[in-house]
Amino acid sequence: MGGSIARNSVVATDSGSRGILVDAGSGVDVADDSVRGPWNVAVLVKDAADSITVERGNFSGGSFATIRLVDLTHFRFLGNTVTCSAICFEMFGSPGAHVTGNRVVATGAITGIDVEPHNELVTDGATVDGNVIQALSPSGIAGEGGIHVSTGTGLTVTNNTVTGPWVNSMALTFLAGSRIQGNTLVGSAGAGIAFTTDTATQPITFTGDTVQSNVVTAWSTTGVSIQAACRNLLAGNVVEGKGVVDLLLAPTTGANRVVAGARGIVNQGAQDCDGDGIVDPNVIGR
Repeated sequence: MGGSIARNSVVATDSGSRGILVDAGSGVDVADDSVRGPWNVAVLVKDAADSITVERGNFSGGSFATIRLVDLTHFRFLGNTVTCSAICFEMFGSPGAHVTGNRVVATGAITGIDVEPHNELVTDGATVDGNVIQALSPSGIAGEGGIHVSTGTGLTVTNNTVTGPWVNSMALTFLAGSRIQGNTLVGSAGAGIAFTTDTATQPITFTGDTVQSNVVTAWSTTGVSIQAACRNLLAGNVVEGKGVVDLLLAPTTGANRVVAGARGIVNQGAQDCDGDGIVDPNVIGR
């Protein structure tokens, strides 16, 4: 297919459906566009679109979502500015996507950057790197956050800055073999980093993940909250907040290794990770 949508200014003066729509196709470059006004969705890319790049845009509005992306492959979202008050950015079922170098400014939003599965497509290999996500007022709902990534293997969430009163600065769900590193998370109304899987659904949903060298400050309840997790590494994190629990390891954790960068550690771990009837303790040391 190919082609480009470039250097357009798209303005809604009354409620509209979509500012920019890319429906299926491949190789389209959406570059240097501006979309604003009371759209339902400012930018929608969907239905097995391949190798689509959205870059250097300025997008605002969206009564439902500012950016909505569904069932994509080889997708890239680079260097854009998103201003939002509902769902800022949601990407469903887009393995291998790159969300890099964007700025998101939220006022009372549901979530900042949200990466989730859809139908048969998970989020394997997706990268969320070098983004700045700012909440100007209380934002987020339970289980979500300034960044929320869910259901995949080999995700990379690195070098992001999340500030302001999000419910969680970063929320993680159903991850394996993924890397959460070098992020700066400031001012959460809840946890800085929260493993948010519903443990009633599946007891262990985090394995082989690395949470390393993150700076988590000024949170209100817990710096890093871990549940439903076995055999993960937490190392070199700087955790300083308003509460007394820097790191919480819930009873549904076991065999995790913590190289302490936190002061107030609550270790309730009591999980049998390998089904042999014996609790696999978390290991905490320096």
